[in-house]
Amino acid sequence: CYVACFDIADDRTRDRVAKRLLGVGDRVQKSVFEILVASLGALNALAMDLRGLLEAEDDLRFYRLCLDCRKASCAA
Repeated sequence: CYVACFDIADDRTRDRVAKRLLGVGDRVQKSVFEILVASLGALNALAMDLRGLLEAEDDLRFYRLCLDCRKASCAA
């Protein structure tokens, strides 16, 4: 499991990235998703695909979320 978060200025680009991430995970905040990928290769492919949509000023990050971390986290 990974957390994907982004800061994207353009509404259309932001919607495209969000739609793609919804295909592989769940939205937990407006610009934060918990995603499941089968392998690191699949994550890299997803990242490359999404980076092709971004402008220079946009930011997209992925953080690994281990099972213990998921169990220890909660929503307020």
